[in-house]
Amino acid sequence: MTVDGLVTAVAAVVAALIGALIPYIVHMIRERRRRDNQLYKFVYVKLYHLTPKKPGRRPVYRRHIERLERDIEVYDEFHYYRLNLFHRPQADFTVSDRSSGTVDLQIIHPWQDLFFPDRGAAKVGEYVAQQIQQPSHVLFTRTIYYNAFQEGNEDFAMKMERDTDEARLLIDFSSIPDFAAFINPAPKAVLRAARGEQPLGVIQTQPGIFMVVGNGLKKDDVIRIDFKVDWQTLERLLPAASLVDGAQPQAQASAAGGENIP
Repeated sequence: MTVDGLVTAVAAVVAALIGALIPYIVHMIRERRRRDNQLYKFVYVKLYHLTPKKPGRRPVYRRHIERLERDIEVYDEFHYYRLNLFHRPQADFTVSDRSSGTVDLQIIHPWQDLFFPDRGAAKVGEYVAQQIQQPSHVLFTRTIYYNAFQEGNEDFAMKMERDTDEARLLIDFSSIPDFAAFINPAPKAVLRAARGEQPLGVIQTQPGIFMVVGNGLKKDDVIRIDFKVDWQTLERLLPAASLVDGAQPQAQASAAGGENIP
C-alpha cells in the first residue's frame, strides 16, 4: 500500500469513528442536560375556608403564627403542597412562598426547621423563603396561606425552579360548601415565560377540582390559573352568624345594583 493509500485508509477509519461517535456524544450531552432538569413538579392547592374579608364580616377563626409571634384573623385558608422530583440530588435549592395575605411554611422535606439568617425576614407575613440544606432527589413542602384568595386576588400559580420535564397544578374547591354556585367552572390558565405567554387547557377532574399540565418548561416559567368568583352569591350563601352584630346581609345591601359574573 502506498503512503497516499495508507493516509486515505486511515482518514476513512477516523471519519467512520467520528461519524459513529457524534450521535453518542450528542446523546450524552443531552442526557447530562436532562439530568440537570427537574423531572416533575406537582402543586396541589386545597381550599378549606372562603369568606370575604370586608367590614361587617366576622373572621372564620383566629390563628397564631409562630414565626410572626402574633395572631391573625382568618377569612380564607388554603394549603399549598409542593412536590419536586429531580433526576439527581439537588443542592443549594431555595423554596419561597409569596402572598397578598399571610404565608405559614410548616413542612419541609428533607426535614429541617425554619431558619432565618436575617431575623427580620421571619417577621414578614407575606413572604417566606428557605434554603434546603441537604441534597435530595425529592423535595416536599406544605405552606398554609391565609387571607390570600380574596376579590382581586383570585389566581394560583407555580414557578419552575429548574428546566422541568413535566409540571401539574391542581386546585381543589370541593370542601367549600356550595362552591358550584359561585366558582366559575371554566377558569383560564396560561403559561407565562420570557418567550411570551400562551394559553393552557384546564381539566376539571372532579366537581370543584381543576388541573393544568405543562411539559418541556424552562427555568422561571410560570403556570397560572385564574378563577372568577361571584362574591355576591357567596355572601348570600354565608350563614347570618358570619355577620358582625348590626351588619346587613349582602343580599339586602346590594339589592339596588351590582353585576354577577356569568
